[in-house]
Amino acid sequence: MIGSGRLASSVAFIVLVSLASTVAAARHKEAVQYNPENDDDWELPCSREKSRMVRRVLSEFVQPHLDRAGVNFTSACPLSATRDLYYEHESHKQKYRASYWKCLYSNKIFKSEFHLDKHFENRYMDRIPSTADTCVADYCKVFLCDEYAYTFYDALGIPRSRMRGRFVHRPCSESVMAAAQGECRELLESCFRGLGPKGLREFFDESVCQKLTCGSFHTMLSGLNKQRPGRYRVLYVTFAVLVALALLSYYLVVLLSWFERRTRPDLVRRRRAKSRKQL
Repeated sequence: MIGSGRLASSVAFIVLVSLASTVAAARHKEAVQYNPENDDDWELPCSREKSRMVRRVLSEFVQPHLDRAGVNFTSACPLSATRDLYYEHESHKQKYRASYWKCLYSNKIFKSEFHLDKHFENRYMDRIPSTADTCVADYCKVFLCDEYAYTFYDALGIPRSRMRGRFVHRPCSESVMAAAQGECRELLESCFRGLGPKGLREFFDESVCQKLTCGSFHTMLSGLNKQRPGRYRVLYVTFAVLVALALLSYYLVVLLSWFERRTRPDLVRRRRAKSRKQL
């Protein structure tokens, strides 16, 4: 009976493991996509939400490599900030308190980023320079900005029930991924040809372009994060501050102990002298 019980337990464990792996594989075959129904009627046919997320991916995962190499995208590259349609507006907004946003043009406060974007649409479209001719949201599939946005809002603590209307899960399409790979190769030519060391081009090709398949797209953002220069800098700084505070506390205690030992004999002598006078 004991042997049959162990056999049944082993079989059940194997079944659970296989089911878990099947569910995980099915999950990776689904891609998160932003629901375009959430976009309002904007003056320009370019999603501000997606443009923001593409710029976040570039700033968080790609720009640190450019900074380390001492280079930046030229005006020939569609990813250059000077060609970003909404970069001028994005650089003139500021988070104000918890959920409020401030316009740096007029110093007005708005209750959400959406209302601030509407303010830009109504008042400051003329501030967009003529060189800003690229909608970076068009490269959303290359940088998986929908996947990133879903994780980004999840990290902010926004309930997934509220995100269901903004993002949808759909089966991954190899044809869509192939088209994204084609766009990625074009970016390789226009943005990384002759830019800095050869390793930059290889990094972008291996970490982004080659990951755009239904079998490996889910590892792209995590892989970029692992290769990000200085990603442990905050931990190092925090550790250094804690060590400095600990040393400061230690030497402060030592100094107070030394001062107490130095002054204690004087107090004893004063007490003895005072008692003698009383006698």
